[in-house]
Amino acid sequence: MNGRASQTLQLCTTLVYLAIGGFAGSAVRIYLGLLFGGACEEPETVSWGGSWAPCITNSGLSTPGGALFLDIIANMVGSFFMGLLQRGAQLQLDNDLPLAFLPASSSFQEWSEVHLGLRTGFCGSLTTFASWNNQMVVMACGGKGTVQSTQWLAALVGYILGMEVSLTSFHLGKHVALLLHAFSNPKKLVERESFVNNASLLGVNVKDFEARFLNDDITQEEIEKAKSIGLELEQLSKWKESTAQAQVSGGELSFDKLSFLMRIQSTILREGTLEAEEQELAKNMGLDTDVLQQWVDSTSRLRKDSQVQALSSPFRSFLKHKAAGVSLVHYLVLLLYVGVNAALVTGIVMEDSDTVLSRSRRARFCAIILAPFGVVTRWYLSNFNGKLPGTLSWFPIGTFLANMLASSIDAILAAVELYLSVRDGQVNYWTSIWFPAVEKGFSGSLSTVSTFVGEISSLMFNFPQSLHGYTYMTVSLVSAFVLGIALYGWSAW
Repeated sequence: MNGRASQTLQLCTTLVYLAIGGFAGSAVRIYLGLLFGGACEEPETVSWGGSWAPCITNSGLSTPGGALFLDIIANMVGSFFMGLLQRGAQLQLDNDLPLAFLPASSSFQEWSEVHLGLRTGFCGSLTTFASWNNQMVVMACGGKGTVQSTQWLAALVGYILGMEVSLTSFHLGKHVALLLHAFSNPKKLVERESFVNNASLLGVNVKDFEARFLNDDITQEEIEKAKSIGLELEQLSKWKESTAQAQVSGGELSFDKLSFLMRIQSTILREGTLEAEEQELAKNMGLDTDVLQQWVDSTSRLRKDSQVQALSSPFRSFLKHKAAGVSLVHYLVLLLYVGVNAALVTGIVMEDSDTVLSRSRRARFCAIILAPFGVVTRWYLSNFNGKLPGTLSWFPIGTFLANMLASSIDAILAAVELYLSVRDGQVNYWTSIWFPAVEKGFSGSLSTVSTFVGEISSLMFNFPQSLHGYTYMTVSLVSAFVLGIALYGWSAW
């Protein structure tokens, strides 16, 4: 298979896994919304009548309580799973496992397409920024859109609760991942405790070979082998020397320095460079980041060689050894994708009666079938993260655009639906189906809270030296609210 055909096949495989994750995430979100609040307000939209629903959340349209918005449970669950599915490096572990909560030896560590489907597809679609923002906008505007008057204070509390619940759930997921990592990788836990007890952070959050070299846990044979294939270990030695004094402050381990050094070291070894702000802070601490960057540059070519891969990675090429098995799984996933689409289309066709229950079911099926389009659009926009020029390169512009686009679509659809309802006394059949379907399916999956809070958490790593996390959070929430007011307000007032 030539290179172009191979890339096309890889792209198609990735899209299928994203779509499957989108189906699952949007379906869980929609039915969680019904279970915890939607069915209580509109029992005629579900077959069980909503009689045993917990009735925790609220749309805020007819009764107070909208601060606990309809999708808060879904955002909480999705953010938790996103935290659980973090990589080792994102948890500051000494080994950058693709899934930190699993054993390092697990073959599932190499299923990168599944990981993407779980994180970007499932978690990204299970959580929604746009629906959350749209409910707050409708509540704040009041007017024709709600039985209640303007609920601006409830909307403000809704934003605060939404952020706090999602961030807390994300960090809880990370803590569970760390706990599972400790149980499934006991040897690594002992090594990490040894690093901390000896005031040594050099082996934390780096690849296996560098970790063992920097912590003097490497054999002479491995050193000689590394030198024989051209690795310039002097650069690592110089980096180790430059951090010797920065690690300890007054004989005690400095937590601030520990955290910063972990961040600097892992960033350089993973990405090869630092932001200008971090570079300046590192130099002020006396860290020789240049030699570590030289190490990354000098080994970038050699790391492609199988001998270096044997030193720096605990894995082998899963696709080479198990190509037949992986291909079979890909085919099964493709069949699953086709089957889900067929089932959804069948459901849409079969639900043809003009009852509230049938309309609601058809709208839900349409929403789920639209979800993959939102997922793929968000995945494409994520390529723009880090692409802003200069000092704004830290800003996740791709995720921001996805959330703003989805919020704008929801606000426009809500405004048009309200306008038609007021003008005609009701909305027509297909409007009542496709408008909610686009809002819950496409926009709900285009926007995300799980990725959003993950980015905020990462950007807060250097707080209070850097306010990037709070800046990103505030800009996103305020921008979405202003867009929502501008696009929806005219129909409500």
